[in-house]
Amino acid sequence: MPNVRLLDNGKRLVCDFRVNSKSKPTTLWYFGNSLLKAGGRYKMDVKEETAGVFLIFLEISNVSSPS
Repeated sequence: MPNVRLLDNGKRLVCDFRVNSKSKPTTLWYFGNSLLKAGGRYKMDVKEETAGVFLIFLEISNVSSPS
């Protein structure tokens, strides 16, 4: 299950989860039908924490609530 949380008084959203894999997984993040790309407000990465366990995360800065 993904771990989703708001940080910095709701101005930064972080979504992360761990997967077991023999090789580094490839991830694609979407907002609706639009593919998100790293840079600007979006940070994303896949890091190997231990042998075969990868942390996958997406961080969005300058988050605003819909009216």
